[in-house]
Amino acid sequence: MKNSVSYQDYLYGFILIMTSGNPFFRSKLLLSSIFFILLFTLNFNKDYRFLKGLIKFYLFSALIFIIQYFQWNEFPISFAAGYFVKVGIGAVLFYKLRMNLSFVLWKVVVYFSLFAFPFYLWHFFVGYTFDIYSVMFYTFRPIHANEFVVRNSGFCWEPGVYQIYINIVLFLNLNYISKVKKWELIILFISLLTTYSTTGYLIFFIIIIIYFYSSKDRFRLKWKKLIPFISIFYILLSTFIYFNTDFLHKKINTQTAQVSSYDGEFSNNRFLTFLFDLKYIQLNPILGNGYNFEMRYTRKDKKGLKHFLDVRSAETLGAANGVSDMASRYGLLYCLIFFILFYKRLKAFSKDKRISFLFLILLFLWSSPMMNYPFFMALPLIYFYKEKNNYSLKKLS
Repeated sequence: MKNSVSYQDYLYGFILIMTSGNPFFRSKLLLSSIFFILLFTLNFNKDYRFLKGLIKFYLFSALIFIIQYFQWNEFPISFAAGYFVKVGIGAVLFYKLRMNLSFVLWKVVVYFSLFAFPFYLWHFFVGYTFDIYSVMFYTFRPIHANEFVVRNSGFCWEPGVYQIYINIVLFLNLNYISKVKKWELIILFISLLTTYSTTGYLIFFIIIIIYFYSSKDRFRLKWKKLIPFISIFYILLSTFIYFNTDFLHKKINTQTAQVSSYDGEFSNNRFLTFLFDLKYIQLNPILGNGYNFEMRYTRKDKKGLKHFLDVRSAETLGAANGVSDMASRYGLLYCLIFFILFYKRLKAFSKDKRISFLFLILLFLWSSPMMNYPFFMALPLIYFYKEKNNYSLKKLS
C-alpha cells in the first residue's frame, strides 16, 4: 500500500520536530494552542480507537499524579497540564503521520539541517555577532564550560539534542538509505560531525552496525563479513581523533576527573547526574517524587517542614540524564509501563529492530532530558506500519 505525502504531512512533521527541541516552541500558551487545534482535526467517530488509547494513557498518568498527591500532599496543576498537552501533541502527530512518519521526519530534519548550516559556518568563523538566540533553523549557542569549539546545535536548543534527531531519522530509514539522494546523506553526516557529540558519534556507529547486521540484502551481506574490520578501523580512528582533537580529549578527561572526585553534589555530567538522582529514586522508587521541581527535589521532614535535600535551589537544577530524571519523577512503575507500551507499538518492526530502537531510545534519554518533549513523551502511542508497506524514498525523493 502506497500513499502520497501531502503538504499537511510536512506541516505535522514540522510541528512534531519544532515542539520537541526548538527554543521557539517552549511557550506554554503556544503548545496549548497547538494541542487544541490538533484535537479539532480529529474525527471522533473515525479516530475512536486512537482516542481510546490516548485516554487510557492519560488515565494511567493521572493515577500516578493522584497517588503522588496523597503521598506528598502536592499536586502541580500547571506541570500536570503541560504534561498532558505535550503527550497529546506527540500522540496526535504520530497518529496523523502514521505510515508517513519515517519519511516525513527524514525530509524535515534534512532540510532544516541544510538551512541551519550556513548559520553554523557564520557562527564558527565569524562568531556570535547576532543579538538573536535562535533563528528557528539554527540556535546560536555560546561555547559552554569545558567546551573548546563552536558546536552545531541545528534547529535544537543544544547539539546533544540535535544529534538525537539526526540519528533517529537515520535509524528509521535504514532500509532505504541506499535509495536516498546522496546530498541528503552528506548533509546529515556533516551536521552530525559538527555537533562534536561523543554520544552522537557512538550511536551513529551502533546504527551502522545495525544497518549491516539486520539486512538480508546481498550488498550488505557482503559487507557484513567486514564488520569486525570496520569496528577495528572505527576504534583506531576514534582513538586518533581523541588524542588529536583538543575538544574531545579535554571534555572526556574533565568528565572522567569529575566522576572520580564526585562528592554527592549536583553536576551536569550525565554519570554524576545519575548518581545524584539515585538518592531521589530511593526515596520513592515505585511511584516517583513528582513532576515539577518543587516536588522532585524536596521532601518533608518529621516535623512536616519542607526542605531541599540539597543546597542548590530546585529551579537552578538541570537534568543532564533523562533516564534517572524520568525514574525520579514518575517512578519505576511508570517507566516499566511506558517502555512496555512503546515496545508493543513497534510490532511492525522485526524483533531485532524493535530491540535496537528501544536500546537507542534509552541511550538518547541517557544523553539528554528528552522526557520534556512531545516526541519522547508520546512514544507509548507511536504508530508504525509493516515496513513492507512503508514509502519508497527512491520514489518520493
